Amino acid sequence: TLFRSINDEALLCEIGIAEIQVELGNYESALNELDKVKKSLVSGNHQQDLIFAKTISAIGWIVFRKAKYQESLKIQEEALHIMKKLGLENQMVSLPIYFRLVKALFYLAKYKEMKDLLDYVKRMIEENYGKDHFELVEVHNNYGLYYYEISEYTNSEKTLSENLKLALKSFGEIHSKVSIIYRYLGTLGMVQGDLKNSLTNFQKAYDINTQIYGRNHIETITLLDNIGYWHIKNGDFSLAEQVLKEALVFKIKFFGNTCHPSLAKSYDRLAWLTSNQGRYHDCVKYYEKSLKIVMECYGRNHPDTASILSSLGSAYSDIEDYTKALAFQKEALAVRESYFGPNHIEVSWCYNELGILYGRIRDFEKSLENYKKAHKIGKAWFGKDHIEVADTYGNVACAYDDLGQSEKALRKFQKEMDIKVKAFGENHIRL
Repeated sequence: TLFRSINDEALLCEIGIAEIQVELGNYESALNELDKVKKSLVSGNHQQDLIFAKTISAIGWIVFRKAKYQESLKIQEEALHIMKKLGLENQMVSLPIYFRLVKALFYLAKYKEMKDLLDYVKRMIEENYGKDHFELVEVHNNYGLYYYEISEYTNSEKTLSENLKLALKSFGEIHSKVSIIYRYLGTLGMVQGDLKNSLTNFQKAYDINTQIYGRNHIETITLLDNIGYWHIKNGDFSLAEQVLKEALVFKIKFFGNTCHPSLAKSYDRLAWLTSNQGRYHDCVKYYEKSLKIVMECYGRNHPDTASILSSLGSAYSDIEDYTKALAFQKEALAVRESYFGPNHIEVSWCYNELGILYGRIRDFEKSLENYKKAHKIGKAWFGKDHIEVADTYGNVACAYDDLGQSEKALRKFQKEMDIKVKAFGENHIRL
């Protein structure tokens, strides 16, 4: 009852071919193919059919891959509206639309809506097929991303590690969904300071993508970014620059003049590299290029924009342009407060950066004020005995010391020491 004729089967094949073209990076060829299908359906007055919903959803996915996330979201919502009219919103045939909606919500940083939709999709799959169905791999991957973005790294790692078992069971080792999990685990490893396992996971992802796509595909090249960033963390600056620039050249060739977040990521990492090398003016230039792209992709009120604003503020501080540094840090704070609310850990990071900056310009009262705000949020977020809270005690102590209040400084330093001894023991390098 869903498909009217052999012609419908042909149209479905054309959609399938277009979707493969998308995965191969041939966006324009795919879009041309889908436009033909859409025109054929419109001419037959079939805008409320399943195939029309699948067609516009596939078009929306190309729009997403071109980093037009708000437009993509609207298209997927239109596709879902058709599925609801057909009474298919609770059927597995709607899954691709739901997954594409989840991705759009993630990149628009609408994390609560993303989580709510994931919960709905998870229930739908489990009720229809049980808890070991292969479609749940995509669901749990997105849960892992969600936890990562809200800084719940332990939950993210647990979710992704469990999901890796299901993915290997469902697809085997050489599969794109397995590669994605290794990549996410590699990123988590860097955040958590586990560089050895981080590189191992990135390398596994790179090897899988090389076998699936070849070395000169955007999905493989993107992993060079991760490996380049790992080399920065490991202090291999020369190798990191070589890898990151190789990835950037390919991306510029692939994306052309369009503003794409992947290009911003490359500039961001080159900025971080040049900062570590003491090449601060180069660092500023790279961050400015990154900011221009994310502003065009996301607008001002987005966490990625806030991150670049803060990084650019730090870069201007390094070249001692403190007026610009303060302006960018304050703008980053305003974006994060507006987006996350006043008590989120990312707001704490802004206060910490402002504390550093005011210390550099010797305004120690304001430095202390901002460090205290960062400490208060961190303590509520992590708990009083967390290692992140220990570092904020140290920052507050330094500010008191700069003000000549040595007794208060000593008490805060002691609290920092107590937490770190409890966490690491008495002979650890962090002490």
